[in-house]
Amino acid sequence: MAKKSPTSFLSGAVLIDAIIGSFKKLNPASLIRNPVMFTVGVASGTSTLLTLRDALTGQPFAFGLQISLWLWFTV
Repeated sequence: MAKKSPTSFLSGAVLIDAIIGSFKKLNPASLIRNPVMFTVGVASGTSTLLTLRDALTGQPFAFGLQISLWLWFTV
């Protein structure tokens, strides 16, 4: 009887499927099903735009960048 080796969760196929699935979940049509995640998605987009505006105009943007990153990690 041949022993089957366990599949690592860090294998290439698993990671590719996870990355594709995560981008599909960023679609607003799928976010709208969960109002909390939709609100966080809108807030993360808005926060990112405001952070970019601050960075391009020479304003301090480190705090806005931190908030934007945390919001995107939440989504």
